[in-house]
Amino acid sequence: AGTVNVASNSTVDTAANSLQFSGSIGSNATAATLTFNGNGNTTISGTISGPVSVVKNGSGTLLYNGTTSNTNTGTTTVNAGTLELNAPSGTVAVSGSTITINSGGTLLSDTTENIGNGVNMVLNGGTWTTNGASASSFTENLNTLTLTANSTLNLGSGQNTVAYTNSSGTTWAGDSILYIDNWNGLLAGSGTDQVYFGTSAGGLSGTSYSGQLGDIIFVDPTINGVAQSTNYHAIILSTGEVVPFLPAPEPGTVAAGAALGALALVRELRRRKNRVAANMSK
Repeated sequence: AGTVNVASNSTVDTAANSLQFSGSIGSNATAATLTFNGNGNTTISGTISGPVSVVKNGSGTLLYNGTTSNTNTGTTTVNAGTLELNAPSGTVAVSGSTITINSGGTLLSDTTENIGNGVNMVLNGGTWTTNGASASSFTENLNTLTLTANSTLNLGSGQNTVAYTNSSGTTWAGDSILYIDNWNGLLAGSGTDQVYFGTSAGGLSGTSYSGQLGDIIFVDPTINGVAQSTNYHAIILSTGEVVPFLPAPEPGTVAAGAALGALALVRELRRRKNRVAANMSK
């Protein structure tokens, strides 16, 4: 329950069972990283302040449920296990500059507006699940999104609104996909689930088949009240909302098409070679 001063890079290893910090965690002046390891669960109900960065390792859950907003200015990184945000609505649990969700890591948001509006998100193979508490309505406004590996935005039950700012200037790896799961909305926008990038059609670069917009796939969405059993490409509306556009071919279909195309190319090259040989023999 006492104050924890993170004077230098440090680790808390909750190997099993649970550990709770109800006092404040901070650093007087020195930038330092506080890493949480282990298979056990750790709860932070006090505040985090100062130039502190947080890293989540291990298979356990790190739970933020404090009633006062955190103000730490470092970064947040989820490498493994779950970082769960269950602070009262409007209480900033994740502050600082950037939250990165790496492969093997999950960010679970139970409550509305627990991420600071100025926080950038990097999805590097991880999953962000919204509305984990299955409330009737969930909203989160944050800064830009960077996509560096195949990642998932999993929309929980009830109404979900996720709003990034204009992310057309951020880096998205060309071979990476942002999968949007459990989307239930309207092709015209403003449905049950809404995902925004800025406030105009320029919020993402590219088209439904290229660039950032081409890197978004809706997985079996429910469109205008009808559940689909196939994936969809995305389109961005004039409001900045991203919605399903046209069905996306299954990976097996794409591979088969590519194989047939390659076979046809080989056959054409052989045909041309034989024709050239025949002409030379005349």
